[in-house]
Amino acid sequence: MVPNDIIFALSSGPPPCAIGVIRITGNHCLTVLETMIGTSLVPRRATLVSLKETSGGTMLDRCIALYFASPHSFTGEDCIELHCHGSLATLSAVLTALGKIKGVREAECGEFTRRAFLNNKMDLTAVEGLSDLINARTEAQRKQALDLTSGVLRTLYDGWRHSLVSQRASLEASLDFSDEDSVPDSLRESVWTQTQTLLNSVNHHLENRNYGEIVRNGFRIALLGPPNAGKSSLLNALAKKELAIVTPIPGTTRDILETSLDIDGYLVTISDTAGIRETNDLVEAEGVKRAYRVARSADLVLWLNPADAPEPVPESVTALELISKADLFNREKAKENLCVDTISRDGLNSLIFFISEQIKKYQSGSEHIYLTRERHRRVIESVSQHLVKSLDRNHPPEIHSEELRLASDSLGKLTGSIEVEELLDFIFSEFCIGK
Repeated sequence: MVPNDIIFALSSGPPPCAIGVIRITGNHCLTVLETMIGTSLVPRRATLVSLKETSGGTMLDRCIALYFASPHSFTGEDCIELHCHGSLATLSAVLTALGKIKGVREAECGEFTRRAFLNNKMDLTAVEGLSDLINARTEAQRKQALDLTSGVLRTLYDGWRHSLVSQRASLEASLDFSDEDSVPDSLRESVWTQTQTLLNSVNHHLENRNYGEIVRNGFRIALLGPPNAGKSSLLNALAKKELAIVTPIPGTTRDILETSLDIDGYLVTISDTAGIRETNDLVEAEGVKRAYRVARSADLVLWLNPADAPEPVPESVTALELISKADLFNREKAKENLCVDTISRDGLNSLIFFISEQIKKYQSGSEHIYLTRERHRRVIESVSQHLVKSLDRNHPPEIHSEELRLASDSLGKLTGSIEVEELLDFIFSEFCIGK
């Protein structure tokens, strides 16, 4: 149910700034605002207004006002934007004046977007895409989030739900009118075929090898190797700043040091770890444990093998070997291996290109509609499981129909067609106030 009260918030960045945008939404918000500006507003036309307090008529600011009439607004309600001067004093005065008006209150986190969802302006996947777009740090994140806000997932999932409803209708018709000649004998077989086709599509969607989640959350790389292998030096070289302490003393790095980079438009998080070796030092031993833990959760583990003191990759670690201190390495062998010299920076560009290619391997052909959150993956896995159960020939048609219904309900939870209040609270809490 959409609330009836009018809400407002600063939707632009924090002051001071050149322009501060205050957003107001709710039924009759135009009537409320006209008491502050003393004139009417034409929808979708910018108007220069003198903004005054409702009590006393004290001038607050001369600003631009924009009015978007329901349902042609972001929230689906009447919506107003005030483009004020961006000083702290001006914006504070306007927000304070709005808060004094009866029936008008400050918005909570994500409340504008929540109203847009409740007014069917977007589904949950588009809402999540909008959240990702606001927080996008790289070009790949921006493109993926923009696809989600345009409704690509909703179009896909709504198509699947329509297919499921059609299959259930056909199946239940065959049950209700099985004694009548109007229902062909091949109807159930047709439903079996349609269900199998849908299952193939669902499973193909699951086979994108987490590419969407990697783009959204970042590609995680763990740097492992023996002490003094050059892990910290490589972290500093990639970050182009001194993040980690580098000394000739083995065991300098004890804890995990991380930095995030933009590599070819992808967010990449690189973790420097403690040198892998047997030690009686309790602190260093804990660092080694953490190094192994980081490696287990990484998308790529690079084992730095120093050219001056090579050590093979331990059997307990799945990693790609990277020759460090490459200036000491045989030149012919260097051509056959992934090498880097952090002093001269030789090999860094090749390493960056290699990382980019590793990320792209997660893409599945021409597929461009990817799962971007673990929530999506869990739901689609559930849909797949219900479809598999529905195709069990040992089950009667009634069970087939019930499994199709459960699959359809799962998709409804994914897009928000079936509302789950706790889920909605969690999703919209990720937004900032004013959005």
